[in-house]
Amino acid sequence: MLPLDDDILLSVVDGDDDMADTVAEVNNFVANVLSTSVKNVVEEVFYRRHSYREAADNLGISVSTVNKHVVSALRLLRNRFNAKL
Repeated sequence: MLPLDDDILLSVVDGDDDMADTVAEVNNFVANVLSTSVKNVVEEVFYRRHSYREAADNLGISVSTVNKHVVSALRLLRNRFNAKL
């Protein structure tokens, strides 16, 4: 997993401690809650910024499977973090 490193995190949140905490919590959720297959897709698509096709090729799965894993990850993230709002 490629969590956002501190330099990137600080530049993105620009001193917003609440945002920094949320990003850290999302990284922790991805690392510790998502299944390995979903986590691998999240890493490829969101952390490495690969297209679905590139992610599929890198992981040896279909584009459809990448899409299903992205949908699953986003649903879990929404459920987890919308509850906090």
